[in-house]
Amino acid sequence: MATSDITDKHSGTNQLIADLGSDDPSVRTNAMIVLGSCALPSHAAAIRQSLRDDPVIEVKIAAIRVLRKLKDTASLDLLCSLVRGRSQETVTWYETGTEVDDWMDIRLAAIDALGHIGDARCIPSLLSAWDGAFKRRVEVPVFHALVRLKKPGIEVLIRLLSDSESGVSKNASDALLRAERPAVETWPALLEQTDGPDKRNFILKKIEKTGTAGQKSANAGADEIKQRTDRSARVTAS
Repeated sequence: MATSDITDKHSGTNQLIADLGSDDPSVRTNAMIVLGSCALPSHAAAIRQSLRDDPVIEVKIAAIRVLRKLKDTASLDLLCSLVRGRSQETVTWYETGTEVDDWMDIRLAAIDALGHIGDARCIPSLLSAWDGAFKRRVEVPVFHALVRLKKPGIEVLIRLLSDSESGVSKNASDALLRAERPAVETWPALLEQTDGPDKRNFILKKIEKTGTAGQKSANAGADEIKQRTDRSARVTAS
């Protein structure tokens, strides 16, 4: 890329940052959306400020998506506060109030961003959101964020595989299966709660990606499940 092209690109990005201070909400919204494709880590502070200070919902959601793409760890506290609640002490909203669905959109965007940023310090905030009044609406997004946090998040999901509340175990299992390389320690609990050979075979194939150790664990898990199935069939027949 020629030097002039780089200069023009930086100049254009800086103009977008300046547009975040426009009096026109549509200009601010469009600027933030475009920043999603060109923002640099050096712009993160200005984007965080817009997330805090701009009352327009669309600007806030677009800002969260930019911070997600940048994997901006400096935004961790702000995003965690939005996951837990409206954070009205530090975040500006329209005085007329924000509709629940609008706030939920921001909350879901923040949950997704925390998963992609990948800092395990967000786990207490994710679990706080999951254990709140909107538990069912945030459960799957929270679980998918946890699996992106690798070992600390996966350990939480493994514990949830034995949760007796309806749907929790299944959603935790589905989230664990999204991991590109499932952790070896997940196979016993995953296989234990899985009904149906097709899904078990799918799990075993996923676990194979962990390498030799995962393959040995997968084989042992398959043998164990088969033995249990055979014993159950004999008991039923008798």
